[in-house]
Amino acid sequence: MTPLVRTDTEESPSMVSFRSSVIYEMMLSLGVLHRPTARHERWAAEVRPRLSQGLLDDLDFLYSRFENGVLLMELAVDYPDHHDGPGFLDYVEGLSTAQFLFYTLGRLAPPDKMAKVQPNMESLLSIITHAFPEGCSHTESRFRTEGYLQLVAEPEAYRARLLSLWRSYWQSFFEEESKRYVGLWDSSIREKSQALGHQDALEFVKTLSNKPTLPDQIPQGYPLQEVLLVPSFFARHHLMFYGYGSITVIYDCQMTERRREELHEIEEEIITTAKALGDKTRLRLLRWIASDPQVYGSKLAKLCHVSQPSVSRHLRILKEAGVVEEIPVDNHITYEVCRERLEALAPRLVGYLHEEE
Repeated sequence: MTPLVRTDTEESPSMVSFRSSVIYEMMLSLGVLHRPTARHERWAAEVRPRLSQGLLDDLDFLYSRFENGVLLMELAVDYPDHHDGPGFLDYVEGLSTAQFLFYTLGRLAPPDKMAKVQPNMESLLSIITHAFPEGCSHTESRFRTEGYLQLVAEPEAYRARLLSLWRSYWQSFFEEESKRYVGLWDSSIREKSQALGHQDALEFVKTLSNKPTLPDQIPQGYPLQEVLLVPSFFARHHLMFYGYGSITVIYDCQMTERRREELHEIEEEIITTAKALGDKTRLRLLRWIASDPQVYGSKLAKLCHVSQPSVSRHLRILKEAGVVEEIPVDNHITYEVCRERLEALAPRLVGYLHEEE
């Protein structure tokens, strides 16, 4: 396995890198166990009975307080070897209290300022002011919780419980489980590297992360120097961490380029069909066509109380959407509802809505 693949492009030489990470995958899998997504419900249901109740209690306590564990992932941002799970746990244990808070509070203020933070909302929100002098309501609302005040008041208790959770989970289950995903990570990196080779690097990153623009760095004034792309089996949509000149994007490795193209095709199909059905006259035309296989254009005009040109226009829209088809009969044209197309619409729409892109 190649843990790091650097991709040089003319637009951004040596800026975009790919790396697989057993550490991020471990954290994300715990998030799935705490709050299963539709895709991973069966996996979570099979795994939870295999874990101790104490581990599950720690999981539910910690991950409910840290946005399903997402902010805890910042602890791994600066760790160099993302295939060394035990080494990472020792690294977290060896951080100073200020450094531990620096990462768990999103790297919004430097460790020396974290060392002075007090367990009150005014002090906690001051770190946001440090990162966003002009204000950031989204980040402020994120930290306005009792959980973060408790973290600031008792960081060592939180760290001990977190390390107990991660060590128990790694040793009892995930060290062996992670081996199942190595091939998926490597395959995704090869595919995305190839796709990146044909695109502007930063535009590719925006597309992969579903962002129209990349975020400004924290603290302000840092130039963007590195973008790290990390495939994950458990990621839902994407996750992005940024600051100090780098951006890390954790993306769903099951969303291949081909699957992304298929989703766009499904989007167009749903939109076209929905537009065709989004008119009262066309719905009435469909009812008459469905109830009378011998009905034809002029008869439809009379039944729906519209002109012949109007019926022709509506029928053309329905045909282009694949909702009806023409059936030549003697000297005129009758119409037939494409039932399979309509019956497939609801399942395709529901499937599309639950697709994790």
